[in-house]
Amino acid sequence: MDIRTCTINADEKPRLVSVHRQSSFTRKAASLKRFSFFASDSPTYSNGQVQINIVDYLSTCSEYITSNDNWKLQSIPSSWKEIMDTNNLNEELIDQQVAIWELIQTEHCFLSQLAVIKNVFIYCLDSLREANLLATKETNYYNIFGNVDELYFSHLCFWKKTLLPSLQKALLHHIPISLTDLVHRFPNCKELFSVHEEYCLSHNTNLQVLDKAMQNPEFKAYIKWCEARPECKRLHLKDFLAKPMQRITKYPLLLKAILKKTDNNDMKGQLIVIMVEMEKVVQSINLAVHHQEELEKVKEMARRITSYNMGDFPRGWDEFLHPYMQLDLTAPMVGIDTIHHRKLLLDGMLRYKDSFSKVDTCVFLFTDLLLITKLLKKGSEQLVIYKPPFRVDQLLLKEGSNPGEYGSLPFACGCYPSVVLHAAACFNVIYVSELRTPILWFNLRAASPHAASGWMKKIQQAQKQYVILTKKGRLSTSDASATHLSNGSETSLSTFDDDEDIDIVSPPDTPKLDSVPLVQVSHCEDDDDLSDDTEYRHKSHRSYVLTPSCSASSLIVTTPRSVADVSTQTTDCLRQSKITMV
Repeated sequence: MDIRTCTINADEKPRLVSVHRQSSFTRKAASLKRFSFFASDSPTYSNGQVQINIVDYLSTCSEYITSNDNWKLQSIPSSWKEIMDTNNLNEELIDQQVAIWELIQTEHCFLSQLAVIKNVFIYCLDSLREANLLATKETNYYNIFGNVDELYFSHLCFWKKTLLPSLQKALLHHIPISLTDLVHRFPNCKELFSVHEEYCLSHNTNLQVLDKAMQNPEFKAYIKWCEARPECKRLHLKDFLAKPMQRITKYPLLLKAILKKTDNNDMKGQLIVIMVEMEKVVQSINLAVHHQEELEKVKEMARRITSYNMGDFPRGWDEFLHPYMQLDLTAPMVGIDTIHHRKLLLDGMLRYKDSFSKVDTCVFLFTDLLLITKLLKKGSEQLVIYKPPFRVDQLLLKEGSNPGEYGSLPFACGCYPSVVLHAAACFNVIYVSELRTPILWFNLRAASPHAASGWMKKIQQAQKQYVILTKKGRLSTSDASATHLSNGSETSLSTFDDDEDIDIVSPPDTPKLDSVPLVQVSHCEDDDDLSDDTEYRHKSHRSYVLTPSCSASSLIVTTPRSVADVSTQTTDCLRQSKITMV
């Protein structure tokens, strides 16, 4: 069919390729029975009583792929010079036509490659699966191709509604391709090309599925047969699967090349608008892919953590503290808008030292946390959390170590004998409470002074970024609250009802009251009566353990077994102070 006389209905939905155009697969299998006595290295399947060779079966699909022209794009001229007489064109118009043709020709090539994926690889897979070949519950082979169908229809729409009409007009009248006509037909970039984001996000996973599937001899034979088809032009399946990711990044460059060869100011302005929209689409995809890669790093880190160090807690408290010992690194960060995700900024082996211990640890710096872990056992990749996570904004850093503690000679690390730690390659960390008072101190030692300096700088950068993110989080929360109040909603200072009962859980082997520092709360009339100077031994008083200068929201209240009832007013005071009651 001549492209110059082809009519295109812009509203026509692209035709789907039906996998049912072939005759019955049962008859196909029967027709292949005569091949069963030939020696063949290709994998075979037993379909009922018929021994079916994969390659022989695929040969029955060859007729459809070769003879059916419905899925093949109409050919276009090999050069823009075949459209018109170039003798009467000035140099500026020639340069512009070259840039426009680059957009049209590369889009036609890309759409043809998507058609090959659909009508060679996926069509043959459909045929094999319908014949009960390559059937497996372990692997969904269609995941390899992602949303290629959506990509194909999206770009086919772009071709039919935007590029092809302008090309047909030029071919019919032997005139230059009109940039004005092309720009006026250009679609909304975000709506048309947003399908690339889903494809790009799943690309790495799809390749992993492909690598796993290639271990199956039958699947490998199917792929090799398809790749040997002349329609593939010596490209492998992985080459085809990479094309959509490469294509989406080329549009801003192609539009920029046309813009450089355009002198008309009005047309320049319209091209700039299209180019900016296209760049936003590409940036959005890049950002989504980057976020997914960062999330995968965090998930991989979380999979390596097997347990929590319970050494600092009394024996028998494991079951009681279990709900508080689960660290979900993929959960939203406290005080930060959920659009931001936790990222792994730095990790490495550091020697941890405090007043009581000296341990080789694996340290991880996240957007909001400093996590200190140690190997579960020597030679293992599994980790156990050695110290509770430290929020980065509550860390104070100080260079160097205490004089005379380590000497001046280098020494080898226990878990990593090949790593030599230098005495000067360390820094001190002081963890402070939310009220900015010191809680604990420890020293971290790296492999070199340069590495130690790098850790300090990275932690300081994380602290600055965390402050910025928390400020944005508070602003978004304030905006949401203002919107909520403006709608006539009412808020309450307490989420508890006055008549609500409190379930009191006593930890196993609760220490005697005299063995721990206690602060008793008496019968309170208001918040001012909640004082740490008052100590009582009354059955209606709830006791709790304070860490140095902790805020009320971080307290966990425990109750001895002898407590029979709780004063209502005392309970209200604790609730208003946001103290966790267990």
